Amino acid sequence: MTGSRIPVAVAHGEGFADFSQRGDTKTVHRAMRFVDNAGQATEAYPFNPNGSPGGLTAVTTPDGRSLR
Repeated sequence: MTGSRIPVAVAHGEGFADFSQRGDTKTVHRAMRFVDNAGQATEAYPFNPNGSPGGLTAVTTPDGRSLR
């Protein structure tokens, strides 16, 4: 499903990806992110309702077996 754009309705602003205590948004394995109409990762509302950095909405383990 790499590269797929799947519309998912989100009606809340919860789930902000916060790496201030541990981790780094540059080194995580991104699994999903919010994108705009052009398919570009975005931090802008309403495309990204919680403002997560780089549109990050899900991460995975290096082997892809666990999704969070």
